[in-house]
Amino acid sequence: MHSQIFKKALYGSLALIAVYLTIIFVFIVPDIERSTITLEERIGETQLQKTVEIVKSASLEMQTYSKIALEEHKKSLIRLTSIAKQIIEQKEKESRGLTVEGIKQKQKEALDLISKLSYNNDDYFYVSNYDNVLIAHPYLRGEDFTNIKDIDGNLIVPPLVEVARKNGKGFTN
Repeated sequence: MHSQIFKKALYGSLALIAVYLTIIFVFIVPDIERSTITLEERIGETQLQKTVEIVKSASLEMQTYSKIALEEHKKSLIRLTSIAKQIIEQKEKESRGLTVEGIKQKQKEALDLISKLSYNNDDYFYVSNYDNVLIAHPYLRGEDFTNIKDIDGNLIVPPLVEVARKNGKGFTN
């Protein structure tokens, strides 16, 4: 008798547990899964938004740095170019009162000196005439650069000549 009551209680308890487990698996687990997915999506969106803001900020900083670096480079080139300009001015002073041959000799001396100038180890000065021919260069003097392009396919000397003709001085891309 006790064993039958025990069995009924046991089966009743197991049935109750089965009902609770069914309720948990049918209603609660899917709700937990939806909540978890929703929370993960929110966290993911938040992280993505933060990442986008970091990238935007870094991009803005790089653009600002690039502008500053370009302006500093331009200032440096102006200072360096003033050295070549001083050579030309000095040779011009020395040529006053000279014959045409004497003036040509002073021009040649100025161009020879400029051809020997270098800076930043690998950089150098060159001078072209308005026909895109290099009249001062460490090793390409006399070369026509009308159609010579850089590694990106851009003409090298003609844009410089154009700026010089138009403004007397300036920069190109």
